[in-house]
Formats: sequence, structure tokens, C-alpha cells
Amino acid sequence: MVRMNRQESEEIVRQLWKSDAAFFWECSLPDRRVRFSEQAKGVIGRDADSLEGELDRFFAIIPPEDQTKILGRLDAVAQGVKRRFRCCHRVMLPGGGFRWIVASGRPVSWDADGKPSSLAGTGMDVTALRNVRSALRVMESDIVSLVHSVGDCVFVLDRSGRILDTNEAVHCFVGADRASLRGRRLESIVHPEGHASVERLLRESRVREWQEELPIAAAEGAPRYLEVRMIAGVWGNRSVFVGVGRDVTRRREAEAGLRWRIEFEKLIASLSSTFMFADDFARAVDRALADIGRFYGAKRVSLHLFGNVRDAECVSEWLDEGMPSFRDHATLPDESFEAVLAKILRNGSLILPDVSAMPPSPERTLLIRLETASMLCVLVFAGKEPAGVVCLSSRMQAKTWSEQDLPMLRIFSDILGNALVRESERKRLREDEQRLTMAIVAGDSLLFEWNVPSDTIRVLRGGGLAGGRPLQDRVYSMSEWRRRIHPEDRERVWTKLQAHLDGHVDDEGYETEYRSNIAADFASGDPAWLWLHSRGRVMERDEAGKAVRVMGIIMDISRRKAVEEERGALLDRLRVAAETDVLTGLRNRQTFERDLRRAIVADQGEGSAFCLVMFDLDDFKIINDTRGHVAGDGVLSYLSGSIRKHIRECDAFYRWGGDEFAVFVRGTPDDAMALARRTLDLIRSLPKEHAGGIGASFGIACHEPNESAEDLLRRVDRAMYAAKRNGGSRIEFA
Repeated sequence: MVRMNRQESEEIVRQLWKSDAAFFWECSLPDRRVRFSEQAKGVIGRDADSLEGELDRFFAIIPPEDQTKILGRLDAVAQGVKRRFRCCHRVMLPGGGFRWIVASGRPVSWDADGKPSSLAGTGMDVTALRNVRSALRVMESDIVSLVHSVGDCVFVLDRSGRILDTNEAVHCFVGADRASLRGRRLESIVHPEGHASVERLLRESRVREWQEELPIAAAEGAPRYLEVRMIAGVWGNRSVFVGVGRDVTRRREAEAGLRWRIEFEKLIASLSSTFMFADDFARAVDRALADIGRFYGAKRVSLHLFGNVRDAECVSEWLDEGMPSFRDHATLPDESFEAVLAKILRNGSLILPDVSAMPPSPERTLLIRLETASMLCVLVFAGKEPAGVVCLSSRMQAKTWSEQDLPMLRIFSDILGNALVRESERKRLREDEQRLTMAIVAGDSLLFEWNVPSDTIRVLRGGGLAGGRPLQDRVYSMSEWRRRIHPEDRERVWTKLQAHLDGHVDDEGYETEYRSNIAADFASGDPAWLWLHSRGRVMERDEAGKAVRVMGIIMDISRRKAVEEERGALLDRLRVAAETDVLTGLRNRQTFERDLRRAIVADQGEGSAFCLVMFDLDDFKIINDTRGHVAGDGVLSYLSGSIRKHIRECDAFYRWGGDEFAVFVRGTPDDAMALARRTLDLIRSLPKEHAGGIGASFGIACHEPNESAEDLLRRVDRAMYAAKRNGGSRIEFA
């Protein structure tokens, strides 16, 4: 929401004050003072001047129960709980009786802390409208007309919940004619899971109006849902409830799908993080299999690595309670799993919806002994080579796997395959480190002695450095030794050494790493810098505590440093690969979710306001269907590259998935709208050979105080699909 400045607010107040549409009022929140425009006299029956001042003067003509309602809603706006003030209340007239007034307004000024300090709005006489509504509630003819003319489902119930009448829409929704419904209780058409709600609502007989989503029992399949709103009234001499029901089944399915999608994406992010930062790969695999099993409701999740696939050591499993283990049966001589694996290798996946229907075979015998009723398997690739198979199993027909479950399991198999590649790289690096450590230990180290008073360093024992000639019995001055230390390391090394000499640190000694060309004059003319690791300690001090003799060792660690740099570069490449979408080069969805949560924390702590823009390409499926997926990938790549050039440096551009994209916009809703319009114009103007004349549907939502990431995503997603429903190539604000 864009907040008006004070000048704009005061101009609106001046214009409304002169309006003849209704009377105008203004209220100062800190001192609770009010004033009214002259039009109030025609509505309230009193001069505006007689009511101006403390709120109590106005409350003198307001019934006590309405005073409480007004104060409560004023406090809600003052505390920021509500953004607008709206209240329907009575005003007592001078000659007796009362009128119903609808007062509505909003904040027009704020204090230094950003809290509303004054409200302004209008008041309107709605007495006649309420009289009409009251009359409609008690007129049988109007109720009957309502029942038979409204397109939604309409019910008339007595106070016990028995159906007195319905319209034709109920017949179509429930699958029973009106005559057969009359006299039945409402619970008879409600799914058992909704019986408790119906009983509770009917038991509260004093409730004049209620609203509830009720599951309606369908002839077959899952229940359908009606959002039913009931109003108490009179039909003839009976007290009844008249209700209108709207079909919200698709909305609930969409919300359930959105919740499932969010939970699945959380799972994928969690699995990626588990493997990225795992120290123990086997434990990370066990945890990932358990998370997948619980999410899908599987009874067994197994990972079979290639090699000897029937070897129990090559199988990782997660088992639900009471489920037999593959390891207990896989090595029996009369059973085999190779035929199943052969099918998976040929097709990339395998669905066994009913194991009992398989023809007699060793693998069928094995699966039945494992109490497997159905199974879903997908290949795991490490790089470009098949590395194993991951399988989901159900028990006793508790769940049947289908083609719809394959894409999600393939995402998990991709994460697992990437983890296998990273683990292989880590293993290679660990082996290289071990070899390097052994080489350092086995090689000759230099043992030196430094006579501090004479400033001489003598190499007592050891070989050469970096293939140079032996340095044993070589004598240096400390000034020469220090001069041969790399300029960037010299001050750091000397400070640490001097601190040990002066006794400023523990006498356990000193330890440091630095670059030096001390062996350059012995090494065939190669002046390259060597990385050295030096450890030593003061062996002797004089009576005054000054260092006299220092001994230590020096090791050439140049190879180890090279390996560390290589490992750091590899980890950087892996980190970039994990955060980047392969096709477009944009940041991927996992990075988006991490950055979103960081942005929310920054907004709450530092007030770093931001908006979220999401857009989905219109009719992109036509390109894939008519020109092929390769052409579709080319469009996405070209499109993302073109848009990225027009994104500000302070904003961030992501590929959410498929043909959906997201942008973090730092700033105000106007900044977000400007970016969305600029991007939409760019998409429309792209050459037809690249974009195919497609458009895009945009949704915009700006982060609100204390709003979670899930709520913000839900709002922007609804706005985007509202744009698509309204014809596409447009922008909608949440």
C-alpha cells in the first residue's frame, strides 16, 4: 500500500469536507476529539458545532453497546491491527427513535513512530436499507423467490437442521431431487467429517448468522465442498435458517496443491542442504531416504548402487515400522533383482502398480517376500553415467504409484546423483591430502638454529627445498632470512616471532606459514616463491629473560597449498553450480528461497523494504508443442538473457522453474510496477523468431510487516494467476 504524504491527505480532507454525498467526520486519536461537517445536521438532527470536541459529547447520543463497538475499532486502527475504520452504529434523534449510520474512514496522518494520529471519513444514513433487509428476512414470498432464482445452492432449514426446501442447484450438486431432500436432516448430505461442524452450528441456536465450509458427500470419489452462509429468519410462523452455498471444491484443491508444492520445495531445499554440507555421506543418504519416505507415505525407500547390486553393503534403506529389510532377502540364491534393474536401465524408470499381477519370476518372489505391493524406481546418474537406482515401495496396496509421481522422484534422484559426484570429488581430495601429508612427513625437513645475539641462522640438518641443493651447514644472517620472506607476509611473520621472543605469548613456541625465496639461489635459476611452514621456540634465555638461542623446523608446503587452492576453486564451482539454473544462467529456486528469507529478516530488522515480482510466460506450451522442447529452451535462454540486461543492479533475477521467473525489487511498489511494465514491454517487443510472439502474466506483492515467506509467495502467486485468468499479458497487484 502506498502511504500518502501529509499534503495529499489534507487536500483529500478539504475536498471531502465540502462533499454533499454524506456528512464528513475527523477524529484525533491521541486526545479523542471529533468534528463533523455541516451535512451531519440533516442526518443526525443536530448542529455540527454542538457535537465538536471530546468524543464523550458525541457518545451522549450513542447507545452504550455501540459506544463499546466504536471504541474497539478505533483502538484497532490506532494499534495498527486494522488499516481502515468501519462501523455501523445507531444515533438517537432529538424527537425520539434512532437512525443507523455507517461510518467509514482511514488514517490521514501519522506520528514519528509511524502510528496513525488522526482518522477522517464519511458517515451515511443506512436506516432505510436495514429496514428493507429486516423486512426481507420475514417475508415468506421473498424467501421462496430467493430459493428458486439464485444460481448457487440455496437451503431453507428449520432450527433442528431439517431441510424444508432447496433449489435446483442443490439437486445438481448433491445428485438427489428436491422432493427426496425435503424432510431430511442436513447431516444426511454432509460427509461424516463435517457432521461435528453441523451439530455445533445448530446447537448454538442464538446465532443469527453463520458461515462454514461443509464437505458434501459425493456419489463416488472424494467429497465436494460448499461454502454455506446461513441467516436466521421467519418463514410463515416458523423460525428458519436460509442459506446460500457456493462450490469451493476447486479452490480448496488449488490451496491444497499450493501447500503441497510449498512443502515439496521445502523438502528439496532441505535435501540439497543436507548433501551440500554433510560431513558423513552415508548418514546424509539415510536422512534423505527417511525424509522422502515420510513425505510420500512410502513404506520402504531403498538406494541400490551399481556394482554387485545384490550385495547388502551396496543397499541403503529407510523402512517404516514392521517393514522387512531388503538386506534380509537380497542375497538368497533363488531370488534375483537383476531383471528389475535391467528394465530400469532400458527405460530410465519403472512402475509396478501391482506386484501380485506380475508373471511368476524370481524378482516377483523376492518382492512378495519383502511385502511389496507396488513399487516406483528411477535411475540415479552421477554425471552422465548411471550410478544406481532409488525405489519407493508400498505395502498391502496402501498406495499405488503412477506416472504423476515420477517427475518429483526424478528431482530427488538428480540431487542424489549430484551428491554422489561431490562425494567422489571430496574422496579424491581427501586421498590427495593424505598422500601430501605422507610426502611431507617422509620428506626431509630443515632443522635450524638461530643465535639471536650474533644474528646468525645455521641449517643443522635437512635436504633441499623445491629440488635445490642441500642447505645443511649453510649459515645465514637473520636480516637476509627476513629479506627473503615475501613482502606481503614479512610483517605478519616478524610480529609473531618477535612476540614469542619478548615473552608476550606462551613459551610453547610459535608457528607460522609464509612465502620465501630462500632456496632460489640453489635451484637452477628458478626464483619462484615457496610456501614454508615454520615451527620453533626459544631454547635459551639470558638472566634478563632475553632470547639467546632459538631452534625450529621448516617444511616445504607448496604442494599442499596448491591442492588447497584447487580444492577451494572446486568448492566455489560446486557452490555456483548448486545456486545457478543450468539453462538460463540465472539464480535457481533454491537460491531464491534462501535470499527471500534473508530479505524478510533484513526488512524486519533494518527496514529494507522490498517487493516480489513473479511472471509466467503466456502460451509457452504452444512453442514446445509446435517447435519442440529444444526451441522452447532456446526461447527461455534468449528471453532471460534479454531481460537480465534491463534489471537494476540492486534487484535480483531468478528462474522459479519451467517458464516462471521471479525478481526481488528493492524499493517501493512504484519501482516494482515500473520493472514489471518494462519487462512486459521487452517480452512483447522481442523478435518473433526468438520469442514466438508470446506475452507474460505478472503478479506483484510487497512484503508487509511480520509477513512470512510462505504468505508472501501465496499472495504473489494468486496475483500472477489472476493476471493469467484475466487474459494474460497484464500485471496484477496482490
